[in-house]
Amino acid sequence: MKVINNILLSVEDSERDIELILYYVAADYIYYLENHRAFELKQEVKLPGLYEHNPNERFLIYRLIR
Repeated sequence: MKVINNILLSVEDSERDIELILYYVAADYIYYLENHRAFELKQEVKLPGLYEHNPNERFLIYRLIR
């Protein structure tokens, strides 16, 4: 989760709105973001025709909570 931690450090230096857009995201990333109080799921976009065959075929959009 080094990338997420780098984003959080960057926001500490320069405060701004952050949204993470993740595609074909690994389960450990989802677990981390769901259990990290700095982020909340804003939207899930399932890809029609693909998601039904593979639940990873989606975009997850998380926003930083301040």
